[in-house]
Amino acid sequence: MGAGRLEAAGTGAGGPASSALGGRGPAPAARMHSASSSAHRLALLREQVPGMVEQGTLPVPAPLREAMPGGGLAHGTACLFSGTPLVLMGVLAEVTRAGGHAALLGLPELGLLAAAEMGADLRRIALIPRPGRDPAQIISVLLEGMDLVVLGPGSLDVAPARARALNARLRGKKTVLAVLGTEWPGARTTVAAHVRRYAGVSRGKGRLRSLELLITVQRRGSPPRSVPACLSVAARGTAQDRLVRWSSPDE
Repeated sequence: MGAGRLEAAGTGAGGPASSALGGRGPAPAARMHSASSSAHRLALLREQVPGMVEQGTLPVPAPLREAMPGGGLAHGTACLFSGTPLVLMGVLAEVTRAGGHAALLGLPELGLLAAAEMGADLRRIALIPRPGRDPAQIISVLLEGMDLVVLGPGSLDVAPARARALNARLRGKKTVLAVLGTEWPGARTTVAAHVRRYAGVSRGKGRLRSLELLITVQRRGSPPRSVPACLSVAARGTAQDRLVRWSSPDE
């Protein structure tokens, strides 16, 4: 809804603006038209609200969206990831594919091949494997310019008071702080993922073609929600922008 339409609806001779300034106000027919226009604008705003909420999140792999409030990771919040790191690799892929930037701190052993095969743009990922004696200072800087900041065990030597200060700095920004495999004060969401079964390998032979995960999401103050997800290798000869794709098991 453009600003021009709002101004046109609220100004003009005999319109609501002049009524608010103490004029005679609109005629009955004009009042009816004004009420109808207001109801129409209210209906349009209600239709736009879900999209506004989704714009306040970072994207996640498709099977995870139904379990996440708002369909993604809420801006300005901290989130814990435990279990297999494949879900976090999927988030990295979705965020960078959408044009976002990410930074990984304290994860020298984490390989990015899985994220690349899921479609991640590695040019948009900054690696800081050993953040040094004061990781909190580096985290604080990254919160100013990154869409996703991922913390590993090598970057969690942060005093609780400084962690709370970082959370306060995080609020109101379009950044998500993702903590892998440990606790973080004030984390609003926890994502736990575990492998349930593999396909493609039988009696020590063959190649791994897919695996099924069970992902459990718990938001603070809400009951947990679990969703199954499948990671599968793209068929040979197909034109795809990713070698490994996310899907629901029944797809």
